[in-house]
Amino acid sequence: MKLLKPKSQQLAQAEGNLQTLGLSVLSYRDYIVDELRLPFFLDTENKPINAVHRYLYEKAFYMGVYKSANTARTYAECIKAWFTYLNATGLVWEAVTVRQIVAYRNSMKSSSDVSKKTLSAATINLRINVIIDFYRYWWKELERTQGDTEAKRNYDKSRSRTVRFKVNTDRKGARALSLESCAAIYGRLKGAHKLIFLWCVCTGMRISSVLSVELSQFEALSGGSFLDVTVKGGRKQSVYIPRLIVEETFAYKQVERALAAKRGDGPEAKLFLNNRGESVSRECYYAAYKRACVVERIKSNPHQTRATFATHLESRLGSLKNTHNVDPLKIIQGLLGHASSETTQIYLENIKGRHIDVTSLIETYADVFRSG
Repeated sequence: MKLLKPKSQQLAQAEGNLQTLGLSVLSYRDYIVDELRLPFFLDTENKPINAVHRYLYEKAFYMGVYKSANTARTYAECIKAWFTYLNATGLVWEAVTVRQIVAYRNSMKSSSDVSKKTLSAATINLRINVIIDFYRYWWKELERTQGDTEAKRNYDKSRSRTVRFKVNTDRKGARALSLESCAAIYGRLKGAHKLIFLWCVCTGMRISSVLSVELSQFEALSGGSFLDVTVKGGRKQSVYIPRLIVEETFAYKQVERALAAKRGDGPEAKLFLNNRGESVSRECYYAAYKRACVVERIKSNPHQTRATFATHLESRLGSLKNTHNVDPLKIIQGLLGHASSETTQIYLENIKGRHIDVTSLIETYADVFRSG
């Protein structure tokens, strides 16, 4: 079985690549939903596994679960791991039962993946959740289209045993980086990657949100101000962008981005471009980040910038707790895009208006990197 991940390229070029692979039965356009290029699976005869594709397509188009290519790839990787297990155990995916999915979970608890690293409970739970979701879709379709009673029984069992599928996990917060480590990583990164790191560590934004920012959005900013960005789940979140980031990004736009754009095939809407004039990908940024950490001998992953922003800003918010009658944790929750309650929204409104000191604290925190 193969997992193919369509890249951001011209449709004609993509169709040509498929023909080169002998996959003329596929239409590349069938794997695009609102500009989101969905991964797709091929069986041993190089034919697409349509059930998996229909599942991914439905999640993306009808249910609105996928708001980024990375989410779609994550789901696809989970399904690929499952099919790899099926091939190794001689099981046929169409005839799988709930009991066999539980056996798959147990096998992951006692073994490791192809990278020889022991799987974490979070990874196991993610894979199981995706597989259960896929089979619920599959069983429901069989029941609806064929009146399959066995599929209905499997569906009902999966609904009643949801909690029992999960592996217990010790929930640990992401480890914050010291300011010294941040400065070291920042000093090693180059070009757009350096600036992306600055955006992440000074705003608490997820990497996917930073990479989604468009040039036109940035050009509308002036000084330190709020920017509406897309966050996890497809929601819009108002994020404060410090003056330092605006200044550094403006300089990048005037020189490095302008030169990169000339190397590309056409105008790119995204703010951050690589040396070929294409939008910076998550994978490319991750690789650059890891290289910087290896050189500096720092054990870190890119997602820690959110914890770093939260931790260092929370320590600065302590002084406002009594004088302004605010809850620092709620403010951090709102700044990180975890706006799940009306109370959080109230605090966000306070940040924009009455409690100007909060944005001043963000400016002070960001200025730590001004000498970088």
